[in-house]
Amino acid sequence: MTVASAPSRRKANAGIEGHEDVSRRILQREMSVASLKSAVVKKHDHNLFAAAIRHFRAWGKALRAAGYDPLAIRLIRRQWARSAFTSQNF
Repeated sequence: MTVASAPSRRKANAGIEGHEDVSRRILQREMSVASLKSAVVKKHDHNLFAAAIRHFRAWGKALRAAGYDPLAIRLIRRQWARSAFTSQNF
């Protein structure tokens, strides 16, 4: 692969250029009721996750910079309705 054909980092991260952009995208993600758990973000919004790691060195530090408590995010559990567990599902 030549240097000319290598993908641009800037293009790969879809306009996430600095600490403020990462924090803004985290806030937007939370406002859209999307999960802020690292595994979910890594899978569904890899550009945001990669930019957060590049700028903050850790997803938890990026969450803290956006005003969230990483421990509280990790402790959130999905609420299940009892009706979701019927004998038909097993």
